[in-house]
Amino acid sequence: MSLPKLDVPIYTMNLLSDDRKLRYRPFLVKEEKILFMAMEGESSDEMTLAMKQIVNNCVQDKIDVDKLPLFDLEYILLHIRSKSVSDKSTVSIPCGECEEQIPIQIDLTQVKPSQKPEGKKSIMLSDTVGITLNYPKIEMAAMETENELDAMWAIVESCTEHIFDEENIYELDNYSREQKEEFFDTMTQEQFGLIREFFDTIPRLQYETDYKCPHCKHEDTLTIEGLGNFFG
Repeated sequence: MSLPKLDVPIYTMNLLSDDRKLRYRPFLVKEEKILFMAMEGESSDEMTLAMKQIVNNCVQDKIDVDKLPLFDLEYILLHIRSKSVSDKSTVSIPCGECEEQIPIQIDLTQVKPSQKPEGKKSIMLSDTVGITLNYPKIEMAAMETENELDAMWAIVESCTEHIFDEENIYELDNYSREQKEEFFDTMTQEQFGLIREFFDTIPRLQYETDYKCPHCKHEDTLTIEGLGNFFG
């Protein structure tokens, strides 16, 4: 005689990028083990794989995790966590005045995107040449570079769908790293500023709360960003 099966509740949510409805379940003991092992390993690659596996396991509809904008993936994980553990999370944040650590309780149901996603964007760099950018994907979370400048250009390159002029569309996958570097290295500061503006307006998960420091009595408003900062 086989053991009885446990019923698992199913919830729904809407993606930020396209308002698509997804069905998902809480993570189970097996997913908690995956997450725990990834956190123990302290490797960005292991954590990325764990995030992808948990989303693939828990989301009941067909999605391609590798093609989701990173903020969509984080939003899904936030919903899964809130239904699996609790919709409240307590984190320690340094006071803006005395820098002592203070506990902040986050209501995960109130974590919202910083702005409405507008989708990929085509930017004219000159009168005849333009670039089409899309949002960072999960691969960005595991990207390792030697310095901040390399990281910045790696993100720009990864998020470039194609380059175009009046006659052709140039898919970057068809070009060597040297050819791509040569193109990006010839940009002016003004042209790069147009690209930077796109990345500055990427939606980010945010939670805003007022607090009073129990140590120095300082009062302030705190904005918390980033998936890792929402889980204690």
